[in-house]
This record gives sequence, structure tokens and C-alpha cells, in this order.
Amino acid sequence: MALNAAHKGYIYQDLVTACFFAQSITHNYESIMVDKKLFKGDSLDDLTIFTRGKTIRKQFKYSQSRILELKDIKDE
Repeated sequence: MALNAAHKGYIYQDLVTACFFAQSITHNYESIMVDKKLFKGDSLDDLTIFTRGKTIRKQFKYSQSRILELKDIKDE
């Protein structure tokens, strides 16, 4: 059974989120929030990282025409 685009997107999001969880070990993130809106109408809900007084928010979009690149998960 072939996965539809939404399911492929969830797998993509899960893989990228796992990379950020692994990165959190070396970057000492205070916390990571996944799939949670911060306010009504919030469109960036895939990943929120709290670190050193900063909030970093990420939204991931799956596309068959674009591959995941290192710059997508690097924070510098």
C-alpha cells in the first residue's frame, strides 16, 4: 500500500525531529516541543526549541521534488 503525501510528510517530520533530538544532546537544549501551537492561528507548530534564552521554531514541509539537506537541520 502506497503512502499518501500526508503520511510521507509525517514520516519526514519524524525523521527531522529525531535529528534535532539527537542534536539537543550536544547543544544542551533546555526543552523541545513537538506539534504544539503556541497561540491561536499559529502556523509554525512542527518543532520549537528552547535554548539559552532563545526560542527556535521550525516548520517542515515534505516534497518529492526536494531532498532534505544538511542546512535544514543545522542551526548555524
